[in-house]
Amino acid sequence: MKKIFIILIACMAVTAGFGKGDKYVLIAEDPEFVNGRYAYLGVEDMCTGKPETVDSVLIADNTVRFEGRIGTPAVAYVMTSTAAGTDLPDGRKLVQGTAILEAGTIVLCRMAGSLYPEAGSTPLNDLLVSFLTATAQTREKLEEAETDDDFTKLMNEYFIYAENIIHKNRGNALGAYLLDLMSAEMPPAAVLRLISEFPGCEERFSETKAIAQTAVTVTAGNEYIDIIGAGPEGTEIALSDVVENRDCRYVLVDFWASWCGPCMQQLKALRKLYGNYHGRGFEIYAVSSDFSREAWLEAIGTNRMGWVNILADGGMESPAYEKYAVCAIPSNFLIDCATGKIVAANLPVTALERKMQELIKNRR
Repeated sequence: MKKIFIILIACMAVTAGFGKGDKYVLIAEDPEFVNGRYAYLGVEDMCTGKPETVDSVLIADNTVRFEGRIGTPAVAYVMTSTAAGTDLPDGRKLVQGTAILEAGTIVLCRMAGSLYPEAGSTPLNDLLVSFLTATAQTREKLEEAETDDDFTKLMNEYFIYAENIIHKNRGNALGAYLLDLMSAEMPPAAVLRLISEFPGCEERFSETKAIAQTAVTVTAGNEYIDIIGAGPEGTEIALSDVVENRDCRYVLVDFWASWCGPCMQQLKALRKLYGNYHGRGFEIYAVSSDFSREAWLEAIGTNRMGWVNILADGGMESPAYEKYAVCAIPSNFLIDCATGKIVAANLPVTALERKMQELIKNRR
């Protein structure tokens, strides 16, 4: 499945050297910076992941300049009271720019709509820039992938790369930042393995660890976990009601929402899959994270979603999503009703078509 955040393997040397001395200069210029207002420098605690404001400067010529000394490199954010972004205390907001604060001169510029370091700044920032540059390149290459096998191969190569770069940077802020960034995409077993390499960061990764531990339990080969939600008529429908139905041989648990572009884009192919295999025991149990019941019902009717539909109470924070460790949608899990086990997870619809052909053929 094509996730929102997808990255290509980048062939580059991983080094964790720091600039000489301990003095840093961080410069950022952006139209969102309003002259005469204050900008704030937030530095993240590596162990907890929480930022603390350590400096403030007046904005002049749409530019901010922070100077100081840094011992251990840390993730830093530039915040202002005028930029759009995440709300912070005292009415400040987070400019979507990030850097590794380390000795040397760091210049931030726009990259893909956000502020990041220019290439050639400092060693760890160069690694960060290379990683982000590869991200943009990967989106294009994965969109051009001709087959699901090609797509899967690229992603598997990336996961090997990502685990390697985080492992080699397990003692610094870049490694912790990238683990946060990639934890929802990487295989859960790899995430747990990497978390164990960051001693002292238990607080920072506590939620990530819990999600990964849950995700391990819903990988292929494990038994499905029962969930429940209200259908369009308000009647509660449990997943077990569908799996244990005599007419069902395979059930696809599909996590989606009407506001999710990729979810809506795959509906045509999903309807075709349902039409081809519903008569042979294939059912869909669609779990929506919509907060608007009206939007959910409209999407069901407009898109002719004739399968089992339920609305998760609490959206993506609901028990249904938590039990399957769903952090991004669309996500899906294919269940064999005869064994009650998950036989595949997060397959694109075209790959689901091939999987259903294989399963139906083998059960004749």
